[in-house]
Amino acid sequence: MRAVLRLAGVALHLLKGCLLTACVLRFMGPRRRAAVRRRWAQQLLALLGVHVELSGQPRGAALWVSNHVSWLDVFVLQALAPVLFVCKDEVRRWPLLGWLVARHDVLFLRRGNAAAAAGLVAAAARALEDGHCVVVFPEGTCSDGSQVLHFHAAACEAAVRAGCITQPVALGYFDAAGLPARQPAYHGDISLWTSLRAVAAMPRLAVRVDFLAALPPAGRKLLARRAQTAIGAQLARRAAHAAELPPACAPRGDVAALAGV
Repeated sequence: MRAVLRLAGVALHLLKGCLLTACVLRFMGPRRRAAVRRRWAQQLLALLGVHVELSGQPRGAALWVSNHVSWLDVFVLQALAPVLFVCKDEVRRWPLLGWLVARHDVLFLRRGNAAAAAGLVAAAARALEDGHCVVVFPEGTCSDGSQVLHFHAAACEAAVRAGCITQPVALGYFDAAGLPARQPAYHGDISLWTSLRAVAAMPRLAVRVDFLAALPPAGRKLLARRAQTAIGAQLARRAAHAAELPPACAPRGDVAALAGV
């Protein structure tokens, strides 16, 4: 019953998002649109029972480099601050959600198209130079969250061109007992619908977002290696802590607290 109610709420929320996008947002200024998008993402997480726990200080006018675990990652980071995402082109084909994502601050990467990739890097660099925050997932795909996959250096090229800082972001999902949760993982043969139903059925899901020490401008290979190392080390620390955590010490947090971030 929990899953049914949550999924019904999500369906209505997606419809609301489509109506806002089609009829309202285009008449708003950039700041107001960003605020509406952020609030919509927070509400989506709340409907799914996702509690966000934040540590570290998010940096603006920076390239956020994050590990990629779930389709939820985009909405978790959107709930924290006005951001522009670099996403794979396949997201456009997601039912309804793809249509919605494509009409917001997203730069789509068409794999195997060198000209499109060059244009995307240039657009991301311009956004960074204009003071925006851009999010990339250098793994290029989702993992099960237990470890970091290889970071592709090309994902850091925009920061090199803009001469801005790069901030590693470590994402991890945990159940009510504080143990790593695999339900949100969107990898392998797992479908979006399967993952969504699994998340909706969970009594509680916490996502921990650690903003790690910012990296100064450097070459893209060095940035990618340093970011991968920093995020990998943080995931290892989390895993060690979770292994020692008593069931009574389940994590606390609430997405509503993000309103002041």
